[in-house]
Amino acid sequence: MTEPDATRSFSMTLPLTDGAKGETLRVHAQGFAFTQDGATARLTLRGGGRVTVKDIPTGSELDLLQTLELPASPATTYQLSADIELHQRDGTVGGRLPQHPGHRHRDHLTQVA
Repeated sequence: MTEPDATRSFSMTLPLTDGAKGETLRVHAQGFAFTQDGATARLTLRGGGRVTVKDIPTGSELDLLQTLELPASPATTYQLSADIELHQRDGTVGGRLPQHPGHRHRDHLTQVA
């Protein structure tokens, strides 16, 4: 995979203070992805040693819901992160995506629950 033209990242710490051993903790990332011709995207969720990846092909317009399932362990602090990578085959100048109305992609992560 080539280097992305643009990225968006965020991370959070989630302490689990209660719960029964053997239960599953589900972390959901929800949003919307729109990629025009020539642009693709990738959403990666990480936490507790697990990773999920969602590739978004060119010409997509879709709602996203990615779920990361982790073993719930009381008295554990989870480090969670989400990365959105944007790739464009043409129209990129200096490694940056165009910032005008004719842009080739749009990403929007609305919530993590």
